Amino acid sequence: RYHAGRPIKLPLVYINKEESNALKRDGYIIPVNKHVECLIEEGVPIPEALEVECTGLEMKQVIRLDRVIFPEGVTPSRR
Repeated sequence: RYHAGRPIKLPLVYINKEESNALKRDGYIIPVNKHVECLIEEGVPIPEALEVECTGLEMKQVIRLDRVIFPEGVTPSRR
């Protein structure tokens, strides 16, 4: 059961891998964190996963939270 205001860990799913030059050239993603801790507003359905946009990724580029697509009412926890 989820209570609003408590952090919950949501898994990451990588989308648009075929749009990345690095991944086209046999590059790969090494996930350091497989989940992101989020806060979900009351009344908002809990998403099954958060999507990470891979379009335009280059070799050795670090993926930050700005590439994660957060649905409305879902925000990253500041822990």
